Amino acid sequence: MRDQSNKYFYLMALLMGSVLAVVGIIVLAFYILKLFAITLFNIPGSSYLFELFIVIIPYLILFAAYYLVHTQVSASRRSAAAGVARILLTTGSLICVTGLVLSLVIFFKVKAQWLTIFNEYANHTFALHLILILISAGILATGDPKEKSWLERQ
Repeated sequence: MRDQSNKYFYLMALLMGSVLAVVGIIVLAFYILKLFAITLFNIPGSSYLFELFIVIIPYLILFAAYYLVHTQVSASRRSAAAGVARILLTTGSLICVTGLVLSLVIFFKVKAQWLTIFNEYANHTFALHLILILISAGILATGDPKEKSWLERQ
């Protein structure tokens, strides 16, 4: 009986140690990131590069999503579904390129009335991109044959 209680005590100590280690790692990561941010923003021009990074990253993520769905177009069995998905993906990619260029123009402080109108509605275009990607993926999924249930597989 004594060995059983030692085993459970050891297991509980291991579990508590793991939880404390994860919390410690998170605290250490935040501390290191805070020191990095303080150091980085004391370097002249680094805040400008950080702002540029913040402008570009969402578009890079969207390009990656479009690329991922576009790689699935060739695997589609139905050409109609592949064609419609290809049209939607091309349209979305062109809108994404246009949005990136306009966002960069705004970032470099070009003043124009139509740019302020774009800037007001720029966040809504991200929702449009997500909808286009999901619709394209859904159309591609309709072209694939139905998967067998795991019960029917061996």
